[in-house]
Amino acid sequence: MSDPRPAMSQRTLLALIMGGLVAWSLYVAVGAYLYNYNPWRVVVILGCASLFVGFWSLALWNRSRRARRP
Repeated sequence: MSDPRPAMSQRTLLALIMGGLVAWSLYVAVGAYLYNYNPWRVVVILGCASLFVGFWSLALWNRSRRARRP
């Protein structure tokens, strides 16, 4: 018989999603740089991705902090 697979924790799933976003933004940044060798394209793409992931992390941290309060 087949064993049920253990559920993936929320923390692991979140880390995979954020890691995927970072990898995707690096891929897009390299492609944008190779388009016309303009380094500002890399700065804009990585800056926007960093702001998004940072804001998302801050929102999740704030939510978990509120949930711990009695």
